Amino acid sequence: MNLLHEFATASARITTRHRDFLVSAGVLQVDAAHTSSIGWRLVGGHLEPVRAEPQTYTARRLVGWSQVWADPAGAGLSGAFEPVSDAPQSPGTESVKAFIVPVGSADPDTGMWAEVWDLCAFNLARPGQWWLRSGLAEMIGEDYIADCVETGAAVRLVATPLDWLRAAGRAACVLDWSRIDPRAAFAGCSRVEPAAPDLGRTLKARIRQLARAPFVIGEAAATETAHA
Repeated sequence: MNLLHEFATASARITTRHRDFLVSAGVLQVDAAHTSSIGWRLVGGHLEPVRAEPQTYTARRLVGWSQVWADPAGAGLSGAFEPVSDAPQSPGTESVKAFIVPVGSADPDTGMWAEVWDLCAFNLARPGQWWLRSGLAEMIGEDYIADCVETGAAVRLVATPLDWLRAAGRAACVLDWSRIDPRAAFAGCSRVEPAAPDLGRTLKARIRQLARAPFVIGEAAATETAHA
């Protein structure tokens, strides 16, 4: 399963119509682009910069589009999805027109995706429900959190993948609260700022849940000291 290639295919499907849908949902920036007028040549076994004609290339894209098989019931994480083009319909699934968000890491030099280990799909009409491709992802925005740790900036925590897109990727979004340990995920962060009170309560409740022992601690029986 080459998820980087799968996302590239989904990203290439984004048309003006999809962009209009995203803009109407508050996603004002779909893609970014870098412009460079520096080229490179190999001289004596070393790369040297050389002036070149300005070229614009697509940077790390944040969203694609695909038609997928998914379980239509539920809220939050609702299971896995399969692209309609890759697999037959599974029992209990329906065809869903979904926007696709990658979960991975970027190349620090180019800003483009270096690795994608999961994909998150959601329908714009029900942004509070989503599905995962591989099931490996717990959250979106690990690169962003690392940047916040380095700079000391507060982490903005949002509720849905759509909210993550609205933040142009400058936020974190928990995809699976049942598996994530926020104490580890936000280790080193100076502050976490939930975007809504309900989200803050969910975060605190998860931390309290993990702090409780998953077993009962019995009381040791008192022993009497024998006297001669």
